[in-house]
Amino acid sequence: PYTLILDPESSSMANAKLTVLLSEQQIQDRVRELAAAIDRDYPGEDPIYLVCVLKGAVLFFADLARAIRRPLHMDFIGISSYGKNKS
Repeated sequence: PYTLILDPESSSMANAKLTVLLSEQQIQDRVRELAAAIDRDYPGEDPIYLVCVLKGAVLFFADLARAIRRPLHMDFIGISSYGKNKS
């Protein structure tokens, strides 16, 4: 939802400038649309399973989970990168 533009003179986050690409309302609307599609595409009373990739997706994941109107189970997975061509 944001573009990070770093000052070319510094790699410091203190000099970062953010540009809003999507409003908070646009993001909330889209999350509700996705939740409605999940509810529609997976009908029934059995819980669905949501898996969140830590850490960057946590806020989106929480909003999506709250918007889904059926039983669900949540879990989390951490992924690390160890350098070129390794995970």
